[in-house]
Amino acid sequence: MNDRGLKTQKRPGNALIDTLKSVHGNQRACLFTEPLYAIPFNLFIPFTAIYMAALGLSPFQIGIVATLNMASQMVSALFGGVLADKLGRRRAVITFDMLCWVLPHLIWSFAQNASWFYVAALLNGMWRISNVSFSSLLVEEADRDRLVHMYALLNISGLISGFVSPLSFFLVRRFSVVPTLRVVYFFAFAMMLLKNAILYYKTHETSVAIRRKKETGHINVFARLWDSRGLLKTMLQSEKIRLAIGIMACTLVVKNVTDNFWPLFVTDKLLLPDETLSLFNTVRSLSMLLCTLFLIPRMSVRRFKRPLLAAFSIYIVVDVMYLLLPQGAFAFLVLGTFMEAFALSIIIPMSSSIEASVLDDEERARMLSFSAMLCMLFTAPFGMVAGWLSRIDRALPIALNACILLLAIYLTLRLHKVQESAYKLS
Repeated sequence: MNDRGLKTQKRPGNALIDTLKSVHGNQRACLFTEPLYAIPFNLFIPFTAIYMAALGLSPFQIGIVATLNMASQMVSALFGGVLADKLGRRRAVITFDMLCWVLPHLIWSFAQNASWFYVAALLNGMWRISNVSFSSLLVEEADRDRLVHMYALLNISGLISGFVSPLSFFLVRRFSVVPTLRVVYFFAFAMMLLKNAILYYKTHETSVAIRRKKETGHINVFARLWDSRGLLKTMLQSEKIRLAIGIMACTLVVKNVTDNFWPLFVTDKLLLPDETLSLFNTVRSLSMLLCTLFLIPRMSVRRFKRPLLAAFSIYIVVDVMYLLLPQGAFAFLVLGTFMEAFALSIIIPMSSSIEASVLDDEERARMLSFSAMLCMLFTAPFGMVAGWLSRIDRALPIALNACILLLAIYLTLRLHKVQESAYKLS
């Protein structure tokens, strides 16, 4: 494997710090521009559901927004690989980032009713196209043993940026949710413009991308997609790929349900003030940062069983605790947020690394697309289901998460068994 993204193979001290010092080229650009996305994201994400509710959306309409976003991701995921090969990684990233992030942030900033959020959700779902190319820029020409650490560093970029969340607390308290979020979304629009410009000019096409572009640049996108059905069949026939995708899908469901319905549970069920949401986000970011710094350097994608089982189990315990909390239980929510962050600091980089490790290097772009599409087939209905459950009782989406996490435990155990069998045969 080509290791141009690394200056050295030495790995002294903390693996995360060593990786951060060693990466350059595409890996460096991908890692170091991430805060330009993460800073505004952490300003608005604690209040997204509250913002929609303040503009008149019901829990069911919020669920429709989540489902439309998932459906858009599912359709877009089909084209991510063929467009990454046809356009090249860099051109695909900047083209679709403009459509899926820059434009939606502008729409969210000026939103008036549910229709605005429906349109923005459909556009935002196209991030699956640019994400394939971004992931390829990050992973291609990188050391496979560094995968967990690079995904952890991406996560850390977001976590450090999360410390700006208290600013939202003070702004919402002073100006209320709607005017604050309008300004924050416009700020996010400007930051994504800057991020795309830097990423485009500081990256280069990988050798795989150049080769694939020459091979497929003259082929119609739909024809190329139709020709890819054999690759999809190959993926579905691989049990380890199916299981890896299943784990990723479970992770996405849990994260999406938490992002969209946990704030409503805290404010409507436990009756805590809206502005406290940013404080919980800060606690989550700090906890995940500390756990990532001290736990991830000791982990490898080759030994995923125990860390993932522990993380999923802890998350289930947290969800059960949430269901038992009385109104105003601030201290227990802080404890639950810390435990949830501990689990997520393992789940997010490990599930991404598992997915990347089971895919073929040469067909990575198209496989990432199909992987995302298959994840969406599983996760798309859960936004509407969670919205329907939330309308009945704000705590029910939390119970749904616990059930999905039990499924994730089963898939992890099964994947470990498959990997062990393959190792013995080799």
